[in-house]
Amino acid sequence: ELIPNLEAWDISIVGTDINQELVQKAQSGVYSSWSFRTIEAGQKEAYFQESKGEWRLNDQIRSLVKFHQGNLVADSFPNPALDISNMNLILCRNVFVYFDAPSIALVLEKFYHTLKPGGYMITAHAELHGQDLGMFRPLIFSQSVIYQKPDLKSTGGVPIQPNLADSQPEFPLLGTLEAMQRRPMASAD
Repeated sequence: ELIPNLEAWDISIVGTDINQELVQKAQSGVYSSWSFRTIEAGQKEAYFQESKGEWRLNDQIRSLVKFHQGNLVADSFPNPALDISNMNLILCRNVFVYFDAPSIALVLEKFYHTLKPGGYMITAHAELHGQDLGMFRPLIFSQSVIYQKPDLKSTGGVPIQPNLADSQPEFPLLGTLEAMQRRPMASAD
């Protein structure tokens, strides 16, 4: 919904979990009504079909997602063979709460090398407390901090938006959706 020219994008979504049973459940794309308790009804009807009291994600969206069983600490990545490399966005929410500090540091290093220059990492609030995040550029928003891998060379003409907190220090937690929107990044190939 946020990308007006979706057909011009090359979108690939990779989902991982250490638990194979949960990976298989996610692959099915079937959810109970409880899963939709916090979203607007129109969104559910737009992307899911109801069947026997459950909701199945439509095939067009499901085809964008690849699932793998994986261990963030033990597995090597970036891993181009599993399409886990050169990523624009890594979402890793409510995972680090289960890790000790050295494991978090190891995974952060892997994530840094898995992101494209200019790419983003989003975690849950306070999951990275006490970690050295110096390799990332924090972008401060009203409800979250998003970590960006700095673009040390060029993003192919795609400007990186300045952190709103840098330009408006009197509002250190100010952020808007418009500040997060970007054009597609140039291919690294």
